[in-house]
Amino acid sequence: MKKNLVILLVISVAIISCNKENNNTNPEWTLFKYEDGFIKENLFCLYSDNNGKVYVGQEGGMTVIENGKLTNIVNEDLRVVDIYIDEQDRIWAADDLSLLRIFENQEWIIPNDDLDYISQIIKSHDNTFWFAPNSYSELVKYDGSEVKRIHIPDSIDPSGGTRVWCIEEDHNGVIWVGTSYALYSYDGTDWKIYDFLPDEYSERIDCVFEDNLGRLWVGVHYKNVMRFDGSNWEIIEELPSTHLADMCQSTNGDLWFGFKYGGDLWRYDGTNYIPYEEDFIIGRYITDICQSSDGSMWFIGPSKNPNGEGLARLTNWE
Repeated sequence: MKKNLVILLVISVAIISCNKENNNTNPEWTLFKYEDGFIKENLFCLYSDNNGKVYVGQEGGMTVIENGKLTNIVNEDLRVVDIYIDEQDRIWAADDLSLLRIFENQEWIIPNDDLDYISQIIKSHDNTFWFAPNSYSELVKYDGSEVKRIHIPDSIDPSGGTRVWCIEEDHNGVIWVGTSYALYSYDGTDWKIYDFLPDEYSERIDCVFEDNLGRLWVGVHYKNVMRFDGSNWEIIEELPSTHLADMCQSTNGDLWFGFKYGGDLWRYDGTNYIPYEEDFIIGRYITDICQSSDGSMWFIGPSKNPNGEGLARLTNWE
């Protein structure tokens, strides 16, 4: 009897292993196109909540995807380029050409008239909102009542005025700022500029991301991705030297890289950098990445839809 149980156990383990291997080698892609019910053709950003919903920012508002069903939250005056959902389930929608708005209790509100031309939203560990503005040499800080603009000091900004492209908070509460000129950090008191490229500062920083090991990944416009362990900078030569648009870390620790301008989609499993060359990435162009609570990975990139960009979901890849 024990021998039979052992045999059954071995067979069960083998079946589970085969299924897992099949999921790895045969992931399932689901494509969403404009015709499926989006508000407009061009999709700008992604956000996932804890309830399995995925939010897609676009011209004219947001589309919510839940269990394959699309529901639109329309605001014709809004161009949603970034989304954040707070603890009260209020949806913050950044507009890089107009005022930031919040969707709450089925209504759109403007929290503060000084929150305008915002391209990115993050919330720090001390529950303060930080914004990357569509302006020069400054961050925007918002505590829920007061808007404060924090300028990069002229003493460390040789450009005399540089566009902010991306922001990230690390595990120490330091805000990292990628600009058209260089990478900066702000610890709440002091600013620093980082010279990780020999003999030159002036390089546009397109993406900054901290992984769960505390390493900082930096996408340099048309140069290699850099990695910073707190002491040393390393060039990641395995990745494309083109515009890194976004990064995401999945729950199993894998890192995902989305590149524009021919860079494709890549995954790093801790050992190997793995490219994805799927049909939906016709333009070899990714603009945003997120993971939903069911484990699926979501990507915005040009699709076969002739009217604009499409959305893809990858499941069963782990």
